[in-house]
Amino acid sequence: MTSTQKRYERKRPPEPAADPQLGANMKERRRALGLSQKDLATKMRERGRENWHQNTVSRIELGQQELVNLGDITALREILGVEVLAGSTFSKALQGVFNEQTMIVRAREMLGQIQESVSELEEFLDYLEERLDDESAS
Repeated sequence: MTSTQKRYERKRPPEPAADPQLGANMKERRRALGLSQKDLATKMRERGRENWHQNTVSRIELGQQELVNLGDITALREILGVEVLAGSTFSKALQGVFNEQTMIVRAREMLGQIQESVSELEEFLDYLEERLDDESAS
């Protein structure tokens, strides 16, 4: 690996861990909707999230179980109607990935502009060389 590759090596998001903020968000919204932990687990299973039970909800709310499955997160958003990831570690890791993706897109755009400029310079150099050849031939 070159020094440039090392310098720009994509940093991996932190390994997921149980996130108390995510659990607190989920609990607050669940209670505001008047749902018990069992009710929420049932609604999750109705959306195809078969491994959800009352104790799953409890462990997530207590920060004892991580929540990283995109299908679970999507189902929770549908049920709770809010961004359950707000302020969570997982949300911050995702933001970092999106920022990196944005930087990659911008770098590719800049590379395209540089390549275009190089092509224009090569054409200009060809033109100058032709003029010099023409002047030398005269």
